[in-house]
Amino acid sequence: MRDENIIEVRHLQNNLGGQWVHRDVNLTIKRGEIIAIIGGSGCGKTTLLRSILRLMTPTGGDISVFGVDVLKASPKTLLSVQKRWGVMFQSGALFSSLTVMENVLYVLNEYASVSYESQNELAKLKIAMIHAAIGKMNLARTEFTQISKTYPGTTAAQLANIRLQQLANATSVDQ
Repeated sequence: MRDENIIEVRHLQNNLGGQWVHRDVNLTIKRGEIIAIIGGSGCGKTTLLRSILRLMTPTGGDISVFGVDVLKASPKTLLSVQKRWGVMFQSGALFSSLTVMENVLYVLNEYASVSYESQNELAKLKIAMIHAAIGKMNLARTEFTQISKTYPGTTAAQLANIRLQQLANATSVDQ
C-alpha cells in the first residue's frame, strides 16, 4: 500500500496570459510521502497546486488524485475526491468576518455527516487541539468551556498568523 500513487501529474501544461508557466511537468506522490515544492517567486508552485486541487483548469496534461482523473471527473466524483483532502493556505484562507468557532463549524456543517451537537463537540475538540499545539499541553476536558468562551468570540482577523494556520488546519475534515 505504501507504493500506492496518491497524486499523479503527467505532462502538465499551464499557459497564463500567453506565458508558459508549465510545459511537460510530471510528478508522482506516493502514500505517506511528505514533499516540499520549492522555487523562486513566479516559477509556478501555486499554479501547480491550483491545478492539482482543481482551482484552475490546466492547458493540458493529466492529473489523477486517489486514482481518479480529476480533469475528467464529474462534479459529484470530483467533490467526493476533494472531501478526502485538507488544504492549508499560507494566509489561513479563513472567513475573516466569522469567529474561530464559526470557521471550524462551517467546514463541519458542509462536509461532516453528523448532528449539530456532534459538530459543536468536534469543533470544541479541534479548538482545544489548537490550544494544546500553541503550548498549553495540559488541557483538561473541563477547560473546554473556557476555550469556547475565549477563542470562538475572537474573529479570525484578530488571530496571529500562526494561529490562523493552526485554525485552518483544524477546518480540515478527517475521514
